[in-house]
Amino acid sequence: MRKLSKRLLVKSQDAFLLSLEIYNKPTIKYRLESFCFFFTNAWELLLKAKIIEDKKDIMNIFYKKNRGDQRKSISLKDALKRVFPNENDPLRRNIEDIEKLRDS
Repeated sequence: MRKLSKRLLVKSQDAFLLSLEIYNKPTIKYRLESFCFFFTNAWELLLKAKIIEDKKDIMNIFYKKNRGDQRKSISLKDALKRVFPNENDPLRRNIEDIEKLRDS
C-alpha cells in the first residue's frame, strides 16, 4: 500500500469516527451539519485512497492543471463517479444524498 493512501485511510477513519461522535452528542448545535461534513470528508478520503491503490498512481486523484496553477484534488462527486460508475448504486446514492445535505 502506498504511503499516501495509508495516510488517507487513517484520516478517513478519524473523520468517520468523529462524525459518529458528533451525531451521538445531543447537546451539540449544528449536529447534523457537522455529521454531514465529517461523513462526506471520510468518504472522500477513502475513495481517493482506493483510486490510488487501484490505479497505482497518486496523480489519478488530481485534476489536470494549467501551468502556474496550484494542483487540486478531485471532489467527492468525481471520486464517487470513478469508484461507483453506476448512478443507481445504493451506496453511491446514499453518499450523494448526505453530500446534498452538507451543501444545503
